[in-house]
Amino acid sequence: MGSQAAKPDDQQSLLDDTDEVTLIEKISVVIMGHHGVGKNTVGNALLKKKAFTFTDRSKTYYLKEEYTTNNRHIVVTRVPGWSADLSSQKNAHLWPVIKDSVQSFVDGPNVIMLVVGTNTIPAETTKEKLKEILGDSVAQHILTVSVDGQKIVVYHSARKQTIINRCKYHYFVRCMCGKQNRNLIESIEDFIVYKQDIHFQTSVQHKKTEQLEHVSKQEEHVMMKAFQKQIGVQFLKKNHNKLIERIVAVKPIADELLQFIGHHKYDMILQAPTEYEQKRQLFNITQKGGEKLQIEFYQCLLKHEKYLVEDLKESS
Repeated sequence: MGSQAAKPDDQQSLLDDTDEVTLIEKISVVIMGHHGVGKNTVGNALLKKKAFTFTDRSKTYYLKEEYTTNNRHIVVTRVPGWSADLSSQKNAHLWPVIKDSVQSFVDGPNVIMLVVGTNTIPAETTKEKLKEILGDSVAQHILTVSVDGQKIVVYHSARKQTIINRCKYHYFVRCMCGKQNRNLIESIEDFIVYKQDIHFQTSVQHKKTEQLEHVSKQEEHVMMKAFQKQIGVQFLKKNHNKLIERIVAVKPIADELLQFIGHHKYDMILQAPTEYEQKRQLFNITQKGGEKLQIEFYQCLLKHEKYLVEDLKESS
């Protein structure tokens, strides 16, 4: 039997690709959309169990299921599907159900997943109706999703999509490796931490929590800072190879990190024989320095390599 030779230092991965960063331990989701677009599929894939079935199609009330998977507790509320456009009077009986489904979460859901047909976008009249039902701020909390027999597509923006393919012959719920479920959860986490507020609340919910606003806002601010730190660590993990290839501002970044790494490691970076070696030393030192140093490094990247960071976020 042969043995696997150790890779040279410059070929070693800086972070283990199997490492996982849990950004949010409890995620609450409301799923809604037209009849027959795949709401059950999205809900079941998210919960990693068959919680919603075809027989639920005829129900006129919302359904709520929860499950713990991939170190997160997921709570999903599924709203009955509508026909024609949501703004049609045919769907008037669903408007209060939609509001109740959102208000069923004390703090409000983290995200509203709007499931649409393949290669379609939500109608403007549908989005306007949701604003009328739930308030103008609902727009920033809507994550659009589409489903077909092979994949789930999460539309983060016009430029960024997450495509989650089914696992060989196993559909999303029956996937044994858990990759589909994990990718779907991470795409939702990514959406949550980059929007302005962690939770969405209707005006009624907002009034109920007004007396606790000062305390809750402080807590939410602390939580959001923690999420932003974790997203920075995750960004470095996912993009370290591309960053080593494309980063330019090594010296300005090393200058800012000097107070954290000391003169010896600072000299190790800048006195490396090649530009590539300088960048590799920079990553090695920050990775071995622990999470706090990685966060400082990420902040330096945001300052000195802003457009590179944005490009990698859009393309990842």
